[in-house]
Amino acid sequence: MKKVGNVLEKDMELILLAKRGDREALTKLLVNRQAKLYKTALLYIHNKDDALDIVQETSLQAFLSIKHLHHLQYFDTWLIRILINVSRHLYRRETPVP
Repeated sequence: MKKVGNVLEKDMELILLAKRGDREALTKLLVNRQAKLYKTALLYIHNKDDALDIVQETSLQAFLSIKHLHHLQYFDTWLIRILINVSRHLYRRETPVP
């Protein structure tokens, strides 16, 4: 399968549809990346329940901000960046201040 940027060529049409407001297309993209998102969240947080929460929040943030994705070929990078930011936010919220 040929890649465009960091996504498969077959996903480019779904990404374009998602950016145009097609929620089903974005749902398909997120479902296809769910395992990768979970593994990445688990690497950051080291807690299975929190990792699931992070994936859920990442999905929500993706739905809310898909219109701001400028370079469709970097969809996966954009999505992982959202996940990392959500992870950092959770970590800051749960880390007690001395």
